[in-house]
Amino acid sequence: MFHSGASAAERGSLRAINSSESTYSSSCASNGYAQKLADLALAPSGSTAAFISPDLASDPSIKSGYSVSLAAGSGATTVTATTATCNGAGAAAMSTYYAAAAPVTIGSTGQRGFATDSRGTIFFSNTGTPPVNPIPAGSTFLQ
Repeated sequence: MFHSGASAAERGSLRAINSSESTYSSSCASNGYAQKLADLALAPSGSTAAFISPDLASDPSIKSGYSVSLAAGSGATTVTATTATCNGAGAAAMSTYYAAAAPVTIGSTGQRGFATDSRGTIFFSNTGTPPVNPIPAGSTFLQ
C-alpha cells in the first residue's frame, strides 16, 4: 500500500474537518454542518478561536500538495439558516457534509484521493480522485 507524508497530512486534514464539523454542529449550528471551510474558519461571537486552523480556511485549501475542499453532502437539506449560526457563517448549516482531498498533481504530489462525510470515516481511492459525493457503499476506508 502506498503511503507518503503528503497523504498522511491529508488524512490529518480530513480528521481535522471531521472534528471541526462535530464541534460546529453541536455548539454553533443546531446540529447542522458547515458547507464551506471558510465558515469553519470563523470564530463564534465573543470568541477568537475558530473551529478549524487557518491553513484550512479557504475553499479549496492547498496543503502538502493536496487540494482540500468542503461541500454540502449529496441530498443535504438546510438545518440552520445562515443568520442563526453562532459565527455569522456565509452559508446555511446543512444536514450532512462531504470533504475531499485530491493531489494537485497525481503521481507527483500524491497518488491517493481521500473523502469523508458526516459519518466521520475516511475513504480513499488509489486513482488520485477522491470517492464521489455521496461516497458509494463498498468504498475502501482507512483502518
